[in-house]
Amino acid sequence: MQKTLLRIVCSTLLYIPFLAQAEVTLYGQANISVEEYDDGMGAGKQWETQSNESFVGIKGFYKIKQNLTAIYRYDLGLNLSDNQGDSTDSSADQYISALNSYIGLQGRYGRIVAGTLDTPLKQIKEPFILFNNIRLGDMGILANNSDIRADNMLEYTSPALDGISFKYMALPEDGDSTNGSLTAASSTALIYETQSTVVAYGKDQDVAAVGTNNTRYVISFINPSYSLSYLKDTTSSSGAADIKTKGYSLSYSSGNTQYKYQQLKNDSIETSAVGIDYKLAQNAILGFYSIDKKGGAGNAQKNTGVNLVINFE
Repeated sequence: MQKTLLRIVCSTLLYIPFLAQAEVTLYGQANISVEEYDDGMGAGKQWETQSNESFVGIKGFYKIKQNLTAIYRYDLGLNLSDNQGDSTDSSADQYISALNSYIGLQGRYGRIVAGTLDTPLKQIKEPFILFNNIRLGDMGILANNSDIRADNMLEYTSPALDGISFKYMALPEDGDSTNGSLTAASSTALIYETQSTVVAYGKDQDVAAVGTNNTRYVISFINPSYSLSYLKDTTSSSGAADIKTKGYSLSYSSGNTQYKYQQLKNDSIETSAVGIDYKLAQNAILGFYSIDKKGGAGNAQKNTGVNLVINFE
């Protein structure tokens, strides 16, 4: 039934009248791993396949007039390793799930969109995270609720001025808040970006929960051969001690091969990851990784695997 729903959604979007005159792009990513995983709970090592947030999406724009364009995006997550997912399950085992999706306007004064989207604080981790969506390798493993994909959101992105841009996301009350205003919760980011440097600051207020605030700093230096990034994240909740996370990542590229390392650590959990990616073609990458996690539930966990990533557009 979910496969049928996907076909209906894609067909409907392509035949909406104004989209017939618009620029429409079908795109996506297939990302799957075969890995040996030890959950640290005494069950021992097991071989598993993992779908690392593979997705398919449609995006496009329609020029309304000079300096004003309608834009849209609709992404669906696909679990390539499990076609029996429960449609009522919101976990990673769900076969089809909603990802970033929105509609909005873009012009000389910036962009405004409404729908579902990663918060600005989550978006600024992008230069830092080298093992995105790989089990044990993403920020979510630290369990500090700092990476949120927000629904019921309204986001404004400013134009870049001398490399500086600003993002503000408002989340009206939707049952998770008692504020009752348009900005019951909010997320902001201030970003400075050049070809070789990214410096960003983000803050979430009441996004993860009422009374919970997150701040994040990211500094990255990037060129065609290497990248070096530092991240600092603090989660503050009423009546609880702050969770402070620090990490760094680095990569080195030579020809079609990229070598990468990433470490994240807070007071109770530490992860370290090492990997090698080989570019098979312009849109295809074969990777090897090994990730260790210490502390938290399961105490010591480890996964070692091979993943294949294919992008299309």
